[in-house]
Amino acid sequence: MTNESIIRKITALLARADQNHNDNEHEREIALRQANYLLAKHGLDIATFTKEQQEAAQGPMYESDDPIGRAIWKAGIYSSIARLHNCTCIRSPQNQAIHVLGRRAMVDVARSVAEWVIRSIEREMPIAWDAVEGKASINRRAFKTSFGNGASGAVSDTVDRILAERKKGRIGDEQLSRSQALVLSNQDKRALQESEDYLKKLYPHLRSGSGSYSGSDEGYAAGRTFGSSLSLNNQINRKAKVLEIR
Repeated sequence: MTNESIIRKITALLARADQNHNDNEHEREIALRQANYLLAKHGLDIATFTKEQQEAAQGPMYESDDPIGRAIWKAGIYSSIARLHNCTCIRSPQNQAIHVLGRRAMVDVARSVAEWVIRSIEREMPIAWDAVEGKASINRRAFKTSFGNGASGAVSDTVDRILAERKKGRIGDEQLSRSQALVLSNQDKRALQESEDYLKKLYPHLRSGSGSYSGSDEGYAAGRTFGSSLSLNNQINRKAKVLEIR
C-alpha cells in the first residue's frame, strides 16, 4: 500500500466514523478501530515522509475544543488517547472543556477514539451498577465517578503498554527490525515534542490539574475491569491529572 493510499484509506475510515455522516454506531466504532490500527501499522511509512509531506498528510498544528463537563476521568481518557497519537492535552475547568493539540489528522483521530472510549464507559456504567449487590450502602453517584476513574486508569495502563511495545518495534502482531523501530521511535519523539512546544506557545502559564476522588471501591474495581477490556490498537492510579489553564 502506497503512502497516498494509506492516507486515503485512513481519511475514508474517519469519514465513516463521523457521527455526522454515519448514524450506525457499530459501524463507526469498527471504522475507528481500523483507522487507529492503520495509523499505528504504517507509522513507519509516515516517519519516512519529508517535513512537507508530513504536513500535507497530517495537516497543520491544531487545537480542538471539546466539552466534557466536570468529569475529570473524561479528561484522563482524552489525555491517554492523545499520548497514543503523539498529541497533548490541556483542560479548561472554567469552560468545562478539553483541548487536544497536535497535527490536525492526529488530533481528529485522538478525539474520535477518546469519544468512542467515553461512550463505551458510559454505556457500561448502569450495567455495572445493576450488577452490584448490597446497593443500600453504596452511593450511586460515587459509584459512577469511581467507575469512570477506574476505567480511565486502566486505559492509561493500556496506552503505556502499547507505547512501550511500539518503542521496541512491536505493533500489534508485527515486529519491526531494530533500525525500523529506531526510526519510528525518533519520529514519535519529534511529533510529541512538536505538540508539547505548540501547547507551551499557546499556554505559557499552566498548572497541574486536580484529581478525581474514588469513593467507591466497588465502582473503581468494576471500572478497572471494564477499561482493561477495551481494545485501543489491535500500578493503580486513583487520580488522573491533566494540565489545566490558569
